[in-house]
Amino acid sequence: MSKYSFSDSIRDHATLPLNFEPVPVDLHVDRDTMDREFDILTRDLPDSDIAELSKRVNMQAIMYNEKRIHIIVFKQYM
Repeated sequence: MSKYSFSDSIRDHATLPLNFEPVPVDLHVDRDTMDREFDILTRDLPDSDIAELSKRVNMQAIMYNEKRIHIIVFKQYM
């Protein structure tokens, strides 16, 4: 078996090279406001539920939020 790579395909002009351009993303998280709002939203919950939510609400959850990604992409191309 032979291996035909992506680089081989570009060299043979069967595929155009891909050029990636990093786009800066303006992300500022106001931790104090986030903490205050979290406390307000969870004030009636038991401590065990608050602890579980605290584990799940993190920067990864924010960064990979599909709705947020669509908003950022839409803004970039307007």
